[in-house]
Amino acid sequence: MKKKLLITVCTVLSLSAQATEPSPTEEPRYDTLRQELVAQDKQLQLRLFTGSGMNYGHELPITTKLNANNDVLDIEFTRVNFNNLSYVKNLLTSPSGDSTTGVSDSTFSKFIYHNFAPTITLIPHELEQHSSTFKANSSLPLIECSLHSITASNDGTVDYSRKEGFKVGFHCPMNIEVNDTNDIVYDISWNVDSNAIYKFMLPSEQTGYRLAITSGTNYFGTTDSDTSALTVRPYLNMSIDDLVVPHIDVGNHSKMVGPNAQLAFYIDPRTYQSREINSVKESIRVVNESLHALGYNPTFTTSNNIGNADVIITKAPLPNAEEHNPSIIGKAAYDSALGKNVITINSGILVFTFDGHTGPNSPNGPYGPLVHEISHVIGLAHQTRFVDSIMGGSGNYLPGLTAPTTNSERNRAYSYVDAQVLKHVEQQLIQKPQTPDEPLNCTINSNLFGV
Repeated sequence: MKKKLLITVCTVLSLSAQATEPSPTEEPRYDTLRQELVAQDKQLQLRLFTGSGMNYGHELPITTKLNANNDVLDIEFTRVNFNNLSYVKNLLTSPSGDSTTGVSDSTFSKFIYHNFAPTITLIPHELEQHSSTFKANSSLPLIECSLHSITASNDGTVDYSRKEGFKVGFHCPMNIEVNDTNDIVYDISWNVDSNAIYKFMLPSEQTGYRLAITSGTNYFGTTDSDTSALTVRPYLNMSIDDLVVPHIDVGNHSKMVGPNAQLAFYIDPRTYQSREINSVKESIRVVNESLHALGYNPTFTTSNNIGNADVIITKAPLPNAEEHNPSIIGKAAYDSALGKNVITINSGILVFTFDGHTGPNSPNGPYGPLVHEISHVIGLAHQTRFVDSIMGGSGNYLPGLTAPTTNSERNRAYSYVDAQVLKHVEQQLIQKPQTPDEPLNCTINSNLFGV
């Protein structure tokens, strides 16, 4: 049985008081400043997150709440900020650069306030039968959400010139009746027209958030979730490439290869004991088998020669590893000197040794942490704690409910949410031209890996 969706549409706008109404002399000036920005394609760069892309899913900057009658959904983005405030303020003051007169923070904040009134639309997608693929469904109505509030992140006075950002809340009118099939998700789409004073710094943020609204048995919930109540589960339909910020994430992210990659893995013999190597190989096999089960065609092999490898797997102390601190379990990053992705498991955490017997994933085996890191190389970013995922904030556990397979292969690694992101990664790599790898230079770092 399909869900029954009853949508009631209304307009709700109760914007927090942040600025006085513009005077008659200010209105033309604000309009002129807006036209200058748009004409020069120098709009404010909007971001929905203030941290590193590597921690995006773990520190999700969005909250959701259904009211008691389930007829209004409140969505609030909690860490909104403009990346290039100083630059734009100077540009508006003197586009030619020949003036030292600055626009005051007060005037600039008023200008933004009177030109920044975003809205969002929830676009429904329905699960295809016997699959993990969601496709847009034009027979279901769009849900138009109106701006409800703009408030300071620190609950003080809104000042758009501050780097800590601000919160933007929306009202989404809806009346939902769901049954246990739970087969509809909603993409959150920010409506940005050609005359807006802002554009997204990371285009993926404009449409990359998804909401699953579930009740009872569903495809999304983690095993420790209360599934009896109607629950809103925000998650990310974004890849590693979508979330990387060049000046923040330098050296901290893997190079995305996609679910159809041909990869040779080098397992560092200086850091892994022989009994562990078999478990490392099993982790690689879990990913390879799971991708094949979902209809992809990767080729994973191991190599004893670092020069022939695409991915290096090693162990080493990582930051915050002292006294077996589990805050950092592993890391996947692209080494530009080697021209390879390098996966490092934290050697300071003994419980995560790969001996085939101990580990956090019993009875699923100790493979979760390495499967998680290999999945970063494939292209999966961290996922939110609200959904079941190998990439989730609860940390490196194989999912309880895995996505359905397309053949006789076994999928142990990927949930319904992971499968959606894998499909997005595949399409992204098809559409994006690949740049050649940097020249391989193994001499510089070869001693690190025992060759």
